[in-house]
Amino acid sequence: MNEETKTESEYTPEQIAEALEKSIAHWERFATGTALPGEAPDSENCALCRLFIKRRPSASYCTGCPVALETNQYGCDGTPWFAANCEFNAGGPKSPRFQAAAKLMLNFLEGLRVVKQEATDAERILKINQR
Repeated sequence: MNEETKTESEYTPEQIAEALEKSIAHWERFATGTALPGEAPDSENCALCRLFIKRRPSASYCTGCPVALETNQYGCDGTPWFAANCEFNAGGPKSPRFQAAAKLMLNFLEGLRVVKQEATDAERILKINQR
């Protein structure tokens, strides 16, 4: 099975954590004005999106993504992404308004590190209790 057809349950916590860290680095570059050439706030440039988006027209395309799990919404709804994307489209990656909006998205994603760690700790406790 290739990466594009995997379901969320087939990804290890390490793969998800790696994608989260790559997404954090992506938004950190935006927030600091050091975006790579051609880098944009879209699903093609987001490691979490590349891991979780299903290539089919369905409401479940973000199922399993830590962002969707946190917001209970799809497509980064409920996050600072929409405002950041609007500022990117209006002023580009060097725009101070975009960089400020990108910082909000960065802060949101960094907060998922804690949520992910709590989930991992809970999984360990369940496994211990099941022995």
